[in-house]
Amino acid sequence: MVQVRPHHLALLVIFPVALHALQVAYVTSETAESVAGDGGRSASSAATPWQRLPFTSVGQSGTAVGGRPQLLIVTATQPAPCTTAHGDHVIQLSLKNKLQYATLHGYAVWPSTELLSPWDLGGQWNKVALLSVLMEPRRADGGGGGAYEGEWLLWMDDDAIVVDMRFTFPFAAYDAAGMDLVMWGDERMTYVDNNSEGINTGIMLLRVSDWSRALLAEWTRIASSAVRESLSNHDQGGLVHLLHHAPERWRAKTLLERNFTMNGHWPEYAGRFVRGSRSLRGAVWGSDGPPFIVHFSGCQMCRGHSFNGTWTEAGVEDCRLAFMEAFTYADDEVLERIGLHHLRLGQMSVRPLLGSPLQRRHARLSRCLPSFLVVGSQKGGTSTLHYLFRSGWHKGIAINEGEKEVHYFSFDDNYAKGPTVYQQRWDGAGATLGVCPGSGAGGGGGGGGVDAEGRVLPLRGEVSASYLDYPKAAERAAQLLPGAKIVMLLREPVSRVLSSFNMRWQIEVCGKLTWTRPDCHAAVSSRETIRDNSVGPFQKTAALKVPSQ
Repeated sequence: MVQVRPHHLALLVIFPVALHALQVAYVTSETAESVAGDGGRSASSAATPWQRLPFTSVGQSGTAVGGRPQLLIVTATQPAPCTTAHGDHVIQLSLKNKLQYATLHGYAVWPSTELLSPWDLGGQWNKVALLSVLMEPRRADGGGGGAYEGEWLLWMDDDAIVVDMRFTFPFAAYDAAGMDLVMWGDERMTYVDNNSEGINTGIMLLRVSDWSRALLAEWTRIASSAVRESLSNHDQGGLVHLLHHAPERWRAKTLLERNFTMNGHWPEYAGRFVRGSRSLRGAVWGSDGPPFIVHFSGCQMCRGHSFNGTWTEAGVEDCRLAFMEAFTYADDEVLERIGLHHLRLGQMSVRPLLGSPLQRRHARLSRCLPSFLVVGSQKGGTSTLHYLFRSGWHKGIAINEGEKEVHYFSFDDNYAKGPTVYQQRWDGAGATLGVCPGSGAGGGGGGGGVDAEGRVLPLRGEVSASYLDYPKAAERAAQLLPGAKIVMLLREPVSRVLSSFNMRWQIEVCGKLTWTRPDCHAAVSSRETIRDNSVGPFQKTAALKVPSQ
């Protein structure tokens, strides 16, 4: 059996704590994007402290037309709840994304849950009815119309999100070319082949004009005509039908945009985003810059299934992971304006950026909390290490008071009590968060600061083996203690497993950690002993199953 001697523990503990050999997996270096003069498509520079950025961009984006927003973002989702809670969450995040993009650029958003004409314009056709109503001009007699009197409408499906928050449409170029409809598309597939996949109506930019009103009227008529039965892809097939059969009427003012990624297909971008960088992990369609919009078409996340290759849980999970990655990438561009960013892409938890007001406040309040965490492994020597710390083996370390394991980050009820109660494990019941007894003005107990007389205060730490395998522990620790060092005690695997088995036997069968293994065997062989020791019902049931010897 491997013997753990004091000098071995010294290597295991002092080395990781003093040299900061191991960081929490979630803690990464701070990064900040450079605001480039080329529309923000340059690669990011080295990490820099947080700087306050304006909410509304300078220049054309955010300018108003007649005192009204230049652009209205229109989106819609089903009036009923999604079939899963995750679906509702995705829809909520998708709407948040659109609202924040609009806020950054001075635009407006029209979210809709209404079916305007369900008997003929239901499902995907509902967008045509909604856009038609919003584009109706104001009637001279005051009888309606004029819901929106700006210049452009941007339709976005509810499963499409903005990824490049800095991007703005080249409106001046569209004005000069006389374009009234802009969307992704392929000229040959649309105008020659009459292929319904030649365009994508999930994202469309429409000018508020008589031409657009006429297009929407013709598009609406198709929905109630015999032509609809021959179409594929619903409303999208209807628009392709118009463009293919009447190009002389509609083609001149329609731009099938290919100069930027107006409608990125999500599988092509999954796993390619890099936090804090304007460059993807590998180019997509010749560009390594972030797409303007990523469309999660086919994911059906509100319905809880996916037909992107499979209708299985794996397909749904692929969609979810890709969506969360893209959403948090875009969200970081917004949150950096208030000094926050996500811990990592795909994760909703956030942390203050270095140098931001939130980070300074957090540092002040958490300065008395632990500087290191011993996270395991179970039966790897953590109890011995804790005993040595409590015995004063290392004068530069202050371990928590009370029972050995705090379980603050791993047990939900402990975590819900808050960091003030957590700090009280070192400073007592009257402790105040961020106030370290005996520390000087610039010192902090958790960080090993100095007291009023210039003496170095010990580093604070705690030992909780449950942190290693509890799903939320690392994320919670990274939020509250972003600079904490992680100590891991390892043990020869077979010895560790044997020790773990013995512990489980004692807890689950004998019910008393104070019993030795022989005592446990003696107890399970004597029903009278079991009754006398008043073990719990689970332990008693397990023990009585063991044959008497």
